[in-house]
Formats: sequence, structure tokens, C-alpha cells
Amino acid sequence: MKSGSLVRVVWAMGFLLPVAIAAAPGEATACGTAVYREIDSNAALVAKAESALGQGKYAQAAVKAVQAFPALKIVKPGTLPLADRALRILALASTRTDGGITAGAMTSKTAADRAANLEWSIDTLRKLSAKKLYNPTYQTDLGEALAHVAAHHDEALKVLGGLADKDLLTSAEGYAALARLRAEKGDANARLAAVKRCEAMTKRPKICDVPTA
Repeated sequence: MKSGSLVRVVWAMGFLLPVAIAAAPGEATACGTAVYREIDSNAALVAKAESALGQGKYAQAAVKAVQAFPALKIVKPGTLPLADRALRILALASTRTDGGITAGAMTSKTAADRAANLEWSIDTLRKLSAKKLYNPTYQTDLGEALAHVAAHHDEALKVLGGLADKDLLTSAEGYAALARLRAEKGDANARLAAVKRCEAMTKRPKICDVPTA
């Protein structure tokens, strides 16, 4: 099994493995080993993608996520837990580059491409958040993505501001996004408070550089 695609994994787990188990013991063991080796390989790629995302290597994160699931952009949230992790990585990589990601079916050659990438990121993170209801990490991710599109700023401020009021914002990027939104509203004190929380949560303070206006 050479492809790391979601379709191949699902078929392997849902079809090949049961057939193999019904076959001779030696054949079942061999097939089962191949299936789990494929899953382990994908899990390793997703782990590397998460690490790259945390280090700010967004292009690398996106590429690794798509290597694990080549059809990732059209995978529906909730299909597989590992695919959900990969979707989150790709959506955040797209968000943090303002849609400037080229990986798999995602391209960023034009402004329209980048805008479409951001809207895909918002839609994906919204669906992931709905699957993980009341999970502040997923809500923070969604708020961060919303903050990158002017038409969604009011919703972003409601989501991020509400989490911050309860001390539930889970990422420095979320606080940076909140700081930008508060600066946009002219609230200098609230902006500064968000910047300070951002700086306290990251080893990359540059992401917390938010102009006062």
C-alpha cells in the first residue's frame, strides 16, 4: 500500500482487514500488518505537521498534513480522528499565512485563491469546533481564522473576547488576533492586555507585534 490517502486507509480498515482475517492466519497477519504500518506512517506525518505548525513552519506543516491525506481539502470533518488533526493543521497553516498555502489541491497564486483558502479554513474550523462542542482550543482556532477576514471581525471579536473574559483562550495566535481586533476598535488598554498574554504564551514574540492602530 503506497498511497497515504484517506480512501486507501478507509478501504484497508473497512474492507481488506476483515477479508484478511477470514483468510488463512498467515495471510491475515500480513495484511493486518500492512494496514497498521500505513496508519502508523500517516500518524507520524501528522505529528511532524503539528510540530512544524508549532514552530511557525506553516508551508512545511501543510505539506506534511497533505502527505498523510492527499485528498485532505475535501475530507469532511468527523470522518477520522487523525484526519481531523490534519484538517486542523492545514486550516491553521492557511490562516496564519493569510491563505498563502500551496499544498495538494490548495493553491495561492492569486488573491482570489488566498481568499478562498481563508474561507475554507473558517468553514473547516467551524465544523471541527461544532464536532468538539465547548472545546476552547477549537473555539480559539475558529476565532483566530475569523479574525483574518474583515467580514467576520465582529464574530471573531465575540468568540475570542468571550474566551478571554473566561481565561480560556488557548493560543498565543488567538491573543494576537484579539489584540488586532481590539486595536481596530480603538481600545488601547485591551489591546495591550492581549499582547501581554500573547507574549507570555509563546517563544516567538514576533507574532505578538500588533500596531496600536
